[in-house]
Amino acid sequence: MLPKLPLGHLEVSRLIIGGNPIVGWAHPGTMEYVNGLFKTYYTADRALDALRLSAQHGINTWLARTDDYIFSLLDRYRSSGHPPLHWIAQTAPERTPLDRNIREAIAHGAAACFIHGGTADRAFADKKLPELRRAIELIKEHGLVAGLGCHNPRTLLQAVELQFPLDFCFMTLNPVRYHCAEPDLARQVIGTIPKPFVCFKVLGAGRCSPRVGFKFALAAGAHFLAVGMFDYQVAQNVEIVNQVLAEIEAGKRTAYPQYTTSYTSSGTACRAGFQLTLGKPNSDILVEKIEVAPGSDCPALRAVAATLRDRFLAGLDLERLKSTPCPRGDCLAQLVLAIQKGTAELQNAG
Repeated sequence: MLPKLPLGHLEVSRLIIGGNPIVGWAHPGTMEYVNGLFKTYYTADRALDALRLSAQHGINTWLARTDDYIFSLLDRYRSSGHPPLHWIAQTAPERTPLDRNIREAIAHGAAACFIHGGTADRAFADKKLPELRRAIELIKEHGLVAGLGCHNPRTLLQAVELQFPLDFCFMTLNPVRYHCAEPDLARQVIGTIPKPFVCFKVLGAGRCSPRVGFKFALAAGAHFLAVGMFDYQVAQNVEIVNQVLAEIEAGKRTAYPQYTTSYTSSGTACRAGFQLTLGKPNSDILVEKIEVAPGSDCPALRAVAATLRDRFLAGLDLERLKSTPCPRGDCLAQLVLAIQKGTAELQNAG
């Protein structure tokens, strides 16, 4: 079974089955015939078997395009009695206008929806941002978890700077630079933006092994991996993700200096508290854990706590985090102050 993390109001498995192989998108380079092989292999019945198998192995989320073929598979899967799967809807660039495609996702029961990375990258490059903002707002208005995709990490940096109301980020990340021209920048952005990251193309569309790609992304701080896979790869990929997560956790348990502190608000409308644990496994400071106190009613604190866990401070923009609005108090500012104080003590301790 796979561990889960929050994605908005959802609990999502850290491995998500992607939809590209199912619809015949192989990213084959010059070998165009491979798309046809994918389509021939992945009949509708086999696709449903792959989704069922994924659910049996602890994957509880499917990420796929918002188009007619996916709608038909969703209807068949849901009516079959198989374990439920969250559907994260990716907008389909050819189905315009964008708002209509989003309404299709809503109508077909999406739990979350994000703007296709190519669509978002082009909109920022061409300075066509009002439509993009309205699209994200439309997703949120209907109660879905809202995200923005990209191949260029600068798209996400600009979106956050412009205060786009994002619940999560969807970004390419792999060590072979396939649709990920700046992997070092991508890893830095994960540490800079306090949002959950769903990373995709983590295997470079088959150009690196699962162990290499999964470890590269998870060690960089990716919260979720969206991976297109064949039915016979599901069990193996789940096993590898669990192994990599265990290896990363074991590396953190090596003895090193730690700092723990707690905070409880008083005299403010925001009832919030937390316990913070920092560690210094190397020259950098690791946010090991932020436990939100029982009874805390601040959604901003809960969201930030979930996204900061297991992150190193290098590349993390604490001032940006400090300015993140808390609707009723200053708990996020207090969290940043606690991190800064703990960092100073750990650095002084050598």
